[in-house]
Amino acid sequence: MTKMNVVGLKKDLKKMRDEWLVLGDILKRVIYTEEYDEEQEKKFLSLKNTIGRHQRVLSQRNPDKNEFDFGGVQIANMLKTQVVSLNQVSSRNEQDQKKILQDWHQVYIRITYVYGAFAFIEENKKNKPSPVKRVIKKVARK
Repeated sequence: MTKMNVVGLKKDLKKMRDEWLVLGDILKRVIYTEEYDEEQEKKFLSLKNTIGRHQRVLSQRNPDKNEFDFGGVQIANMLKTQVVSLNQVSSRNEQDQKKILQDWHQVYIRITYVYGAFAFIEENKKNKPSPVKRVIKKVARK
């Protein structure tokens, strides 16, 4: 994985993480207060589309889906079945709403974990000289 790939994936994952946090805030507000209006519903649906798009792009660009599993499948399932609309979320029973928040949190943990892994890889690539530089240093010492 090249440094450029890591930087791009990390940047895209950060965007999605930020959007995921906003989605979580909206879900919590609706579940705990059961209040929302048409404008919030539109924002919610737009945010779902944006997250879905990011999820698809990241899933395609992800070099190792096993090692860097940010929860793409869970995100797609949640967006398609669990959180179709704010009306659907607010009308669910308390147990289903708790499950939605638990699933949201599990995905958030995975996104954050993979983001941290990419940050670590990026930092490691900054501090590690390339193989060409190592050869040049060896030749220069002789």
